Amino acid sequence: CIENERIALLSIKAGIQRSNNPSMFSSSWIGHGCCNWKGLHHLKHLDLSMNNFKGSSIPHFIGSLANLEYLNVSNARSSGIIPHTLGNLSCLRYLDLSSYYNYQFLQENDLHWLSGMASLHHLDLSRVDLSNVHGWLHQINMLHSLLVLGLPYARLQGGGINHDTIFSHLNLTSLYLLDLSHNYDLNITLPQWLFNLTSLVYLDLSHNQIHGSKPETIVNLVHLQFLDLSETIMFGKLPKSIGNLRRLQHLRMQEWYYRAITRLKTQTHVNDICLSDIRISGDVPTWFWDLFYLSSLNISHNNLSGTLPPSIEGLFTTNLSSNKFECLIPKMEVDFLDVMGLSNNSISGPIPSFFSLVESLEVFSLANKNISGSFPLFFYNLTSLVLLNLSKKMSGGFSQCGKQTSSLEILDLSNNNLVGSIPNGIVSLPSLRSLHLERNGFSGNLPLSLKNGKQLVVLHIGENKLSGIIPSWIGSLVSLVQLLKLSSLRVLDLAQNNLSGVIFPHSFRGFIAMRTERSQLLILKYDKSLVISAKGWQTEYTKVLFLVTNIDLSCNKLSGEFFDELTSHHGLILLNLSNNLLNVKLPKNISHMNQLKSLDLSINNFSAIILPSISTLNFLGHLNLSHNKLSRKIPSGNQL
Repeated sequence: CIENERIALLSIKAGIQRSNNPSMFSSSWIGHGCCNWKGLHHLKHLDLSMNNFKGSSIPHFIGSLANLEYLNVSNARSSGIIPHTLGNLSCLRYLDLSSYYNYQFLQENDLHWLSGMASLHHLDLSRVDLSNVHGWLHQINMLHSLLVLGLPYARLQGGGINHDTIFSHLNLTSLYLLDLSHNYDLNITLPQWLFNLTSLVYLDLSHNQIHGSKPETIVNLVHLQFLDLSETIMFGKLPKSIGNLRRLQHLRMQEWYYRAITRLKTQTHVNDICLSDIRISGDVPTWFWDLFYLSSLNISHNNLSGTLPPSIEGLFTTNLSSNKFECLIPKMEVDFLDVMGLSNNSISGPIPSFFSLVESLEVFSLANKNISGSFPLFFYNLTSLVLLNLSKKMSGGFSQCGKQTSSLEILDLSNNNLVGSIPNGIVSLPSLRSLHLERNGFSGNLPLSLKNGKQLVVLHIGENKLSGIIPSWIGSLVSLVQLLKLSSLRVLDLAQNNLSGVIFPHSFRGFIAMRTERSQLLILKYDKSLVISAKGWQTEYTKVLFLVTNIDLSCNKLSGEFFDELTSHHGLILLNLSNNLLNVKLPKNISHMNQLKSLDLSINNFSAIILPSISTLNFLGHLNLSHNKLSRKIPSGNQL
């Protein structure tokens, strides 16, 4: 008996005893001969999911549980090679080794052991690393009884997937769920054998490099209810045959270059449509708004034009952003509306008051330059609101937020004509992660309530009229991260204001996110464009905001030194301190900021020599040291 496996069994025993459900057989689990412990060979159901095995491997002894029918080790933080002894479980019907975590992967180099599981109905290997299994489809094709196959994020390769033997000896004809999504290296022609899986109810091929011509044979999938072909590399018109899939309820073809919407007219039972970014144009036909079961619609980022109907009823999720619609805001469902997106169209008029009744609203995005009126105060009472985007045209003053808006995570009021002080209630919202107030007319000091913005990732309040000496409770401008423990902050933009004061060396110690290299960081995703001034022009980060670690304090009246403390921020990518009153010398260890792509220290009072270590910044693409008092030879090497 392997010692680690004996310890694992004893842990299971202890857990059973703590749950007040003592096992009749666990009392015999003593000594070192765990392979002979009673009860193991009669076990039929074993669920170890949602544990934390801290990267340890799956125990080999599980393969000796000959009567096991159900095995679930999902999200248990296991890693290493899957034990091939699992192939001995000939009675197994359900196997789930999936993980939602993006680290501590299970791995496999060969799936031949699956052939011993003749009774298997459910197989989920989501996020298991199968990149070295080149014949994965042939090995899975031996499972005659398989009903559910989940392989998303499995790093699948395309070898053999289109081989003629698969098409002529297809054994997976009982499958009703197939998920091959998010295998970014799966570069293959759309396999025609897929459309011989006539029992399929759910098919997800999204986020792959699948390419080819229009699949007219999709008509064979008469039971299909869910189809996702988003973000693949396919061209042509939407196939006519899709109109014959009468049971289809969910259709997603985001960034798939089909150009027709008329094929959907016969889909009377469809309730979820995502046709975002597929280059469709023209007017939306009137019958489209009469699809009786439609509750979720995303046709954003296209070239659709015309007007919207005066009333859009029945839709809970509506995203029509980034098109060319010209009309007033239509009346919408008030009982269950959770997402409303009309940004970047030619929508005009004031924001209707009926939105004050939408208690379930989570996302409201209406960035349009033709919207009139002042900021609607009823948004403060929408307790479910997570994202609010009213950039481009609001005017007037801005009052305090109430506690009702405590769910708000993203607030974008940029590019408006808002004036007065920044309300304390805005920056202290407990869930706020991204605040965009740039390009307004806000004046006065930085709000004291910045102390409470502990979740902030992006603070963008540049190009206003903020002024005054840096508050004493901060100590310096950027110590708001240290003293306020804003350790998540990754984008700090206070540029083009009238802020003054001295930057002190201890000010940057709280930038924990900026002290970490990009390879160690997670990714924050939300649909928001972020414009960052870098490399001499404005770079727009759209759709997915990766962790851009950026400090822009340019165009103020800040003084003091460029201090060594700042150079400990190895994850910093963009640093702009230009147009200030900074002086003395550059830090000796500036080379420690090894991720830096853009450095602008122009129009200051820096003196002494240009340090040779600058030449070791391998990613540096833009360097501006002009209008200072620097001397000596410009160093050469690497980027210089």
